[in-house]
Amino acid sequence: MKLYVVINAIAALLFALYIIGGVTWLYFPFFAFVALFTAYNLVILAYSLKKPSPLPKREVRDIPKVAILYMTYNDMNEKSLESIFNLDYSNKEVLIVDDSTNPDMRKRLEDIAEEHGAKLIRRSNRKGFKAGAINNALKYTDAEYVTICDADELMPANFITEALKYFVSDDIAFVQASHYSWNKDNTWRKYMGLGVDLHWITYQDYRNKHAIVNFLGHGALLKVSALKQVGGFPEIVSEDIALTVELYDHGYRGVFARDIQVGEAFPETYNAFQRRHKKWSMGAAEFMKRYWKRVLFSKKLSWDQKEDMLISMLSLPMTAYLVIFIVMAMFFTIPFSYLLGILAVISIFAPSLMFLKLKSITTFVKAFIINAIAYMSLFPTSLIYTIKGFIAPNFVVTGVKGARWSMDIALNMLIGATLVLISRGLNPLGIVATLTPLFYVIWK
Repeated sequence: MKLYVVINAIAALLFALYIIGGVTWLYFPFFAFVALFTAYNLVILAYSLKKPSPLPKREVRDIPKVAILYMTYNDMNEKSLESIFNLDYSNKEVLIVDDSTNPDMRKRLEDIAEEHGAKLIRRSNRKGFKAGAINNALKYTDAEYVTICDADELMPANFITEALKYFVSDDIAFVQASHYSWNKDNTWRKYMGLGVDLHWITYQDYRNKHAIVNFLGHGALLKVSALKQVGGFPEIVSEDIALTVELYDHGYRGVFARDIQVGEAFPETYNAFQRRHKKWSMGAAEFMKRYWKRVLFSKKLSWDQKEDMLISMLSLPMTAYLVIFIVMAMFFTIPFSYLLGILAVISIFAPSLMFLKLKSITTFVKAFIINAIAYMSLFPTSLIYTIKGFIAPNFVVTGVKGARWSMDIALNMLIGATLVLISRGLNPLGIVATLTPLFYVIWK
C-alpha cells in the first residue's frame, strides 16, 4: 500500500475527530492542514522504525572526472577543506567558489588554492546567490559529475566512490548522501545537533520508494549532463528544491544514500541558527510562489510525490496560517473539549516524537526541551521572513560572523508581547518569543 494512502486516511480520521471535538466550519481549512501534517509526521516516524531495504548498486569500472565545488562567502572552514582535499579519488578537481568580501578571507583562500592546486573561482557580483555562483563555476570544468560542498561540510574519504555506485540507470541525476552534525562540542550544539541526526534518518529513507527524493543543497553527487539539460541551477534562494522539480520534470530522479554519512556543522550560536531559519523561511515562500503550479500540474510527478513536496515546503510558511488562526480566535471562540485538547497535544508534539529514538531518558528530555524552545522562539522570524520571501527574498549566509541581531530581538519581543497581551498571557509562543534576548546570551 502506498504510504500516502495511509497518511491521508489517518489525516481524514484526525480531521473528523477535530470536528467531533467541537471545531466549527470556520476553522476547517486550518485544522484540515494540521490533521494532514500530524498524520504525515506520525506515519513517517513509524515507517522509519523499520530497517530500510538495500538499494541497487553497480560496480564502478570507469573513473569519470568529478568536480568538487567548495562554496564559501566569508565563512570558510579549513577542516572542511582538508576533508575535500583528502577525498580518495584520483580523477577529481577542486574548485573553491568564493564570493567572499573579507580581504583576510580572500587572501587565505588564495593561499590554500595555490598550495593544493585548486581552482579559485570568483565573480564581480552575487547575482543568483548560491545558484548563480554554482552556474558560473560550472563554466570552468569539464567534469562529468559535480558535488556541492557547503563551507562547513566534512566529506568522508570514500564519498565519490560510494556515491558513483548508486548511478545504476540513466534516469538517476543525483545521489543525495545522509548527514550528521559533527560539532557537538557544547550543550547548544550537542542537543540541537541530535535533532539534525534524527531528522535525516527519519525523514529521508521513505522517499526512495514512496515519494520524491529531494536534492538538499549539499553533500550530493550530481550528473552534469542532467544539469545542462535543465538549464543549470534555478537562481532562487531554495535552489536545491527548485532543481529537484526541474530534474523530475525532465524525467530524472534522485536517490537517497543513507549509508554515505557526510558531516555538517550545526549553527554555532542562536544568532546563526536564527539566520539559517531566515533563509529557509524566505526560500520556502519564494519556492511556493514560483513553483506551486509547476508541482501541482506536473505530468511527471505522481499525486503522492506532489503532496509530499507541498507538505514539506508548507511546514515553514504555515506560520502565516497560525497567525490568522490566532487572530480569528480573538473573535470566534473554539469550544473546548477533552478530545480537542488531546488532539491538539498530539499535533503539537508529532514533529518532535523522533527524539523518542534516543536511548537515554536524560538525553531525550534535554534534547526535546532545548529543541522545542529554540524552534518555538522562531515563530516571529518565520512570520516576518515568510512574508519577505513572497516579496523580496535574499540569500542569508548562516556562518557569517558579526551579523546584526538587535532588530531581530526587537521584532521578536514586539510580536511575542503582542501575542501575550491578546491572549491574556496564555500564549506559549508569545512567552517564548519575549525571552529571545536570553537565548542570545545562553546559546552564544
